[in-house]
Amino acid sequence: MRTAVVVAAALLVVLLVSLLAFKREEPPQSRREAEVQLPRDRVKRVKSFAVYYGMIGDREEEILKMFDMVVIQDYAVQGKGVLSRLNSTLKIGYLNLAKYDGRSYGGCRLSDWRDIAIEYDPNWKMYIVDTRSGKWRDFILCAADYLFKMGFDGVLFDDADVAEFHPELKDSMAELIAEVRRRYPEKVVGMNRGFALLDKVHDYIDFVLIEDLGTMYDFSINDYRKLTKDEMDWLLRQVDRVKQLGLQALPLAYSRGPCDELDIYARKLAAELGLPVYTSNWDLSELRAPHECREAIGQAPIGLDPAGWRPGALAPRAGATHR
Repeated sequence: MRTAVVVAAALLVVLLVSLLAFKREEPPQSRREAEVQLPRDRVKRVKSFAVYYGMIGDREEEILKMFDMVVIQDYAVQGKGVLSRLNSTLKIGYLNLAKYDGRSYGGCRLSDWRDIAIEYDPNWKMYIVDTRSGKWRDFILCAADYLFKMGFDGVLFDDADVAEFHPELKDSMAELIAEVRRRYPEKVVGMNRGFALLDKVHDYIDFVLIEDLGTMYDFSINDYRKLTKDEMDWLLRQVDRVKQLGLQALPLAYSRGPCDELDIYARKLAAELGLPVYTSNWDLSELRAPHECREAIGQAPIGLDPAGWRPGALAPRAGATHR
């Protein structure tokens, strides 16, 4: 009897040790799958994305679920449970890096902001602000924290190209991006254009939104148009820079309606560059479903030869679309 008890106890010990070892030895495939689920890993695999700044109801929510990644406004989802239901989609919150229109993010407010206003943007009715200001730094960091606590997987810093026109702000803008990365190493960080900042921030960001790839809304003529040859020359060089730095390049283009001439042109251009693209109307208030216009895009390509594009001037574009 005593021998049987000893044998049973020994077998139990062996079984427990085996179970513990099995639990520790997670299969490599499961480990790889878990790593893919990290937001910063997932953004590298984005095949479809949307940039939508309108309100979100049931219809919009169902369309957003079709994308790998979406950039949306916090006020469009506040108190609605939308973020939790978009569990298979990367949710990126909008945050303007260098312009202000009086808005707040939860309890994050900017008081007496007019004393840091530098220039008025009449197209978007916003003010370019002095990003070197301590109060602006506090506002941006507070807003980023608010977005992450809401459940966003990352932030998009809009108007990063202000650094091109106000080089005196370049260092402070780069430092804001770097500080968000230091505080939230696991979160996705992207910027809209901001090519003048690339050398300073490429280690801190995951993607660059390539706004106006092929088409744009030109405020000087109040209409949509294709980019000129010089504009395309320059922009394609920036796309190459982004890709060479190992960052995800996500083109954004504009057209009057889905599948119109400009829409198809932008989609074909992105396809020939091997990049995903999102198209919308001028203020991104129209949500277009992914994979629209498939038949039209499958027709003759536009004949883009990236090697044949010569570098254009670095001059600012008149009536630029972005904020």
